[in-house]
Amino acid sequence: MIKTNTVYQIEKFYEGMKKYWHPVCSFKKLKYKKIIPIQLLGEQIVILFLQGETAALLDVCKHYQAQLSLGKIDKFKGNDCIRCPYHGWAYDRFGKCIDIPQINKIISKNIKVPSYQTCEKYGIVWVCLDHNSKSEIPDLPEYDDGNYRKINFFEKETTKTNVLRMIMGTLDNTHFPWVHGGILGSKGKINQSKNNCNFENNYLKVIYSIEQPNNLVTFDQSDQLIDKSKSVNIKYTNYVTINTIRLVKSGPSGNYSIWLSSCPNTFNESTNFWIFSRNYDKSPKKDKDYLDLAKTVRLQDKVVIESQTPKLLIPFNSKIGIPIMSSDKPIIEYQKWIEKLGII
Repeated sequence: MIKTNTVYQIEKFYEGMKKYWHPVCSFKKLKYKKIIPIQLLGEQIVILFLQGETAALLDVCKHYQAQLSLGKIDKFKGNDCIRCPYHGWAYDRFGKCIDIPQINKIISKNIKVPSYQTCEKYGIVWVCLDHNSKSEIPDLPEYDDGNYRKINFFEKETTKTNVLRMIMGTLDNTHFPWVHGGILGSKGKINQSKNNCNFENNYLKVIYSIEQPNNLVTFDQSDQLIDKSKSVNIKYTNYVTINTIRLVKSGPSGNYSIWLSSCPNTFNESTNFWIFSRNYDKSPKKDKDYLDLAKTVRLQDKVVIESQTPKLLIPFNSKIGIPIMSSDKPIIEYQKWIEKLGII
């Protein structure tokens, strides 16, 4: 049984994932703190808010390799900069060293730290380590749709698993009765879902219908006429990218959307950003109920997903897993796609 990943597998994963945009932190938190150290694909990065813009630099000073994230935001000649805590060297948002207090001459253009592309979307700061990005930040139509009530759940603790396993675990629908009994399924009624999988506009699109217990995320519980003892038929439409998944659950009351984007801190650790949207039962007073249920489901998943080894997926030809073609079709298609892209 293979329980660990090789150096080659890890380096291949890091190199393959550099071309994509990754969520790294809350934009609201960054505007408040100005400096947030993060880890992305094994690299120590400092996320900054300078001149009213997001920025990302390698978290190391060129002088004696101290962490820039331990420093402070300062002003130099009217411009924001990050100043190293060790000897005071200052860098602008592009990584260029603009001040060395110990000398009084023009600073060489070669004294700079690597900088990376950043942007803000959906209240999240995103970073791409490759200046020739292969992707766009995935769509979340519900975010700007006034008909939906939105809840953000940006996890503070990392999950000890690879981002690919995190997306695959969220895409998998056959674990519902076993891990989420009474919420997303029932062991007494195992659904044999017909999974319709195809690629559409850079997404893996997966559609299936399934019977689920009657609760907040399947039916408007404020409806006094419903029979809560009966299960509800729910149609799932999933839109999957390398590191995000958007599940749209369509039922009798309307749509409930679950959007997950996962940051690959390392090959075996990830940070998750969730946004839940609903176009029914939209009272803000109900948000806590919906969030509590989502957290319950999340904790049920976390225990199982963190137990999987090796942390980083390895190709099908390793034969360490035994996928079932019909029921496991969505995750089979996802892993085949990952392999084709050269990430594993």
